[in-house]
Amino acid sequence: MRITALHGSLRCFRPGPCDIGLIWYWRGMTGSEWGSQTTQYKRLDRDGNVVQPERQHTIGEKGCALTAMAMVLKALGEDYDPLTLNERMTNEGRFAKNQEGNWDGRVYWNAVNRYSSGKLQGQEPARLGSDENWTKKIPIGLSTIDEELQNGSFVIVQVANRDPRNPSSVRNHWVLITGKKDGKYQILDPGCYADRTTLDSYENSIYRAIICRRK
Repeated sequence: MRITALHGSLRCFRPGPCDIGLIWYWRGMTGSEWGSQTTQYKRLDRDGNVVQPERQHTIGEKGCALTAMAMVLKALGEDYDPLTLNERMTNEGRFAKNQEGNWDGRVYWNAVNRYSSGKLQGQEPARLGSDENWTKKIPIGLSTIDEELQNGSFVIVQVANRDPRNPSSVRNHWVLITGKKDGKYQILDPGCYADRTTLDSYENSIYRAIICRRK
């Protein structure tokens, strides 16, 4: 099955009603909201104690990579949504800490392979690009992912999410590319952006790619 079939088979995440923050639901499962659930982001002091008052970000606020991983697992037939994936990754320590020992929201990408019930190749996804690509804003060539898409791989990419009110403000964001149609890269965007369906929304620029290859 080619990745272009993903839109029809995934039952993907879509933005639901937003009162505070970003609330997400699983299409077809009314009321299954988890955007307000906390994910593994805590600020710690040098002794490893949670700084008070405790501030945990929610999946809706900082769960784009987590949600993209859940999309891949769901498309493979695994029973995950962002909440259940967050719970398992938290329990198994699959979120990263920075040098100060604080949870900074980075995921361990190998979780998607480990939780795929052997449906993905290897113990780790393949990767393109590096932290330097992001920090220096050096895009990687889109042609590097074309063959992966043709082979049915899942491709999660890092993009620059510009604040429309302040274009100089750029945030790290992750989306899932589902295929290429009429020269445009089709995406599923785990953010409250219902109108962003192609990579054009992010200037067709990607800075890292996480490639999950099917067996």
